[in-house]
Amino acid sequence: MNTRLADFLAARAAEIYAEPRMAGHTDLTARMAERVAKLLPAGASVLDVGCGQGPALEWFKERGHYPIGITTNTADLRACEANGHEVYAEDMHKLPDSFERYPFDCVWARHVLEHSVIPFFVLHEFARVLKPGGILYAEMPSPGTDCLHETNPNHYSVLTCGMWLQLITRAGFEILEVREINITTDAGPDIYHSIIARKSL
Repeated sequence: MNTRLADFLAARAAEIYAEPRMAGHTDLTARMAERVAKLLPAGASVLDVGCGQGPALEWFKERGHYPIGITTNTADLRACEANGHEVYAEDMHKLPDSFERYPFDCVWARHVLEHSVIPFFVLHEFARVLKPGGILYAEMPSPGTDCLHETNPNHYSVLTCGMWLQLITRAGFEILEVREINITTDAGPDIYHSIIARKSL
């Protein structure tokens, strides 16, 4: 990787903040994980990218799947380890080669792609570590809502749903389901894009 780009990505990774559990996000995680799990085999391997403090890891593990998480945030890593989850300090922009040798049934990427300066590349990384026919779950905030996600200093790619669908398709996925999640926050109404896709065979 180009040295300047590597240094730039390292600086951005250092800006990632901890993601303590919040009831609303934990509930949404459970709702969407249930939809995704219907598409997975029993005992599926799941990569939780930007795992926070482990709500998705816990959900999948309790249901007999084999999730592992990655994060660049030390506090989240320690919280997950304290709860017995398998988590590694890795960056979504350069997933380990071992993930490609032992690919996953599912990549769970909830509220992480907006933190990438090069999300199209990251989507190719997700495809690289998925089995043929593997499932991607991606959820991202919408631009232009009362929450003004595009003004978050740690958000670099707050895109329209149409743009995300184009990037996911171009990265080698078939779109299976698109949903708009509407929530109410202290700032006002908010929207998340929820996309389930399958890696092309």
